[in-house]
Amino acid sequence: MGWTTPKTWNVDELVTAAMMNTHLRDNMNYLFSPNRQQKTGNANYSTTSTSFVDVDSSNLSFSLETYGGPVLVWAMVACKVSTSGAYIGLDVEVDGTRLGAGYSSGLAKFASIYTAPVTIFRVVELSAGTHTFKLQWRVSGGTGYIYGGSTNAQAVFGAMEI
Repeated sequence: MGWTTPKTWNVDELVTAAMMNTHLRDNMNYLFSPNRQQKTGNANYSTTSTSFVDVDSSNLSFSLETYGGPVLVWAMVACKVSTSGAYIGLDVEVDGTRLGAGYSSGLAKFASIYTAPVTIFRVVELSAGTHTFKLQWRVSGGTGYIYGGSTNAQAVFGAMEI
């Protein structure tokens, strides 16, 4: 159920239960339960790709139906790169287009041989419809690691219409 533009009421208009349900109940339900998806990686990941690729096309990607409002996208991962001086670039692809396409490192750049958390938050404007979200990454050299398969570190990726 999506948002319905509230009705402009007229003086002496007969208000029906269906009108109240559509314009009050359903809109309140939408505001308090927005469309959202959140996925958790269930494995440890590694890549040597210098081009952006999906981190996990099964567990860290999803579709979300939106109603034309802004969408908050987030990702939280624990990662490291094997080679000193190299970096991991993290990005989010929406409907085949990377949000950080203007940057060689994507939305976030992480350059450490020690494991540490990396977080991305981004608000995007999307038209109404169903959209596909994918968490992607690349390395500039060496091997990149994301830890998502333990109780100590989980890869989390989600989006919510706000």
